[in-house]
Amino acid sequence: MIMKDFDIKLLKGKAFFKGYKTDVNPSVFAAFAVAAYRFGHSLVQDEFRRFSQEDFNCNHNNHEQDEFSPIPLKDFGNPVYLYDKCEGGIDSIFRGLVKNAAAKVDG
Repeated sequence: MIMKDFDIKLLKGKAFFKGYKTDVNPSVFAAFAVAAYRFGHSLVQDEFRRFSQEDFNCNHNNHEQDEFSPIPLKDFGNPVYLYDKCEGGIDSIFRGLVKNAAAKVDG
């Protein structure tokens, strides 16, 4: 998909280069980097919902029926949520990641 979207073409018949050229700039083009980061960041949601085993099996879609409080995006890297058994621990996080619909890509 990325190859098509950014019109990247592979050079056929070329072997890998095993040398090193000091005159070649290895950096990423700004236009490509900005587009790639914008694409990825548009998919990140504001919060990560967590579900108990019961809510996951019953396929509730109403936010008020979630047993556990959602994790705000700013706290997603906090390991406390992984070990918090009263809020479902890592299992509730995985259930939320599986059950939540993917965000739409902004165009």
